[in-house]
Amino acid sequence: MAETLEQVEHRQQWIAGSWVDATDGRLFDDFNPYTGEEYARVPASARADAAQAVSSAAAAFPNWAGTPPRERQRLFLRAAEIVERRRDDLISLMALETGAVRAFAGFQVQWSAGFLRLAAQWPYAANGDVIPVDAPNTYATATLRPLGVVAGFSPWNGAFNLAWRTIAPPRQHRDSQAV
Repeated sequence: MAETLEQVEHRQQWIAGSWVDATDGRLFDDFNPYTGEEYARVPASARADAAQAVSSAAAAFPNWAGTPPRERQRLFLRAAEIVERRRDDLISLMALETGAVRAFAGFQVQWSAGFLRLAAQWPYAANGDVIPVDAPNTYATATLRPLGVVAGFSPWNGAFNLAWRTIAPPRQHRDSQAV
């Protein structure tokens, strides 16, 4: 156990563009699995915090859905660069948080950066289909458009790379139209 509260990091959650505590202010102690020492205090988020996060994401969604492909690509590539630049910090944090050995933490960092680079290609991917129909001189098209807010939960032992699988892929809905 840490000797003083000053040695223990106080973490917050990112909601609506700001770092905030849990709505009710509750925290839980996070312990290093190697040493058993408390290294952080983390918001004990509750239903109200989740509702606020979803509401905030839903309010931001129309702007994201209208973001041009070049900007989406730029954001994913920038995220990949940050992950790669912060590699050592991320590996150390995964060891503290989950007990991940260096090799597995390094794999998560490498995989995540690669996945973000892959996601950077998706804004320019062909996103529709022509669908055969039986009516003469008619065809139907299906295009993909952003569907909306999703929530993802990752297991403790691979949370970093699995979180990116929820965040980065475009969640799309097929709209069909006969022409």
